Amino acid sequence: MIRPLSPAEAPLAAEIYQLCAREMNAHGFYNWSEQYPSVREASLDAQAGTLYGYFHHDALCGVVTLDQNEVPQYASLPFRVSCREALTTHRLAVSPLHQHRGISRELLRFAFSLVTEKGLRALHIDCLSINPGPMRLIDSLGFQRVGAIYYPEKDPRVRDYPFYCFEKVLT
Repeated sequence: MIRPLSPAEAPLAAEIYQLCAREMNAHGFYNWSEQYPSVREASLDAQAGTLYGYFHHDALCGVVTLDQNEVPQYASLPFRVSCREALTTHRLAVSPLHQHRGISRELLRFAFSLVTEKGLRALHIDCLSINPGPMRLIDSLGFQRVGAIYYPEKDPRVRDYPFYCFEKVLT
């Protein structure tokens, strides 16, 4: 089941972020750290009603933020659908204890249905170019690559790698 998380559940989302950060860092993908994402981001997203959780029985297994807040770097990209008519995916994370079970795919499929439900037209997402798992997933779901951006504030070990940006037009 996928549902919005309450502000009281934000610490559970932050736990998943931290588990994922450790796992990514162990594989050389220094995209996240102990400072980001944190309970602060999860709390703000939950308060805004944009943080969604995937539950198996009563266990929170994965989270994603879906909103219309695109990073400034997106402004230079040739998206076919503007941010006013799209949702943007942020902080998609599945606990390492529950990975390789299709949860990320289900969260993105949920995002597709939310786009339609909200009367929007597309879903936008970006991904660290050297992280092959998410890149394969995004490709398999029919997203189109529209360009690349950089996050200069990221860890020095990854800040020079592009984050590929993708769009899936749904209507």
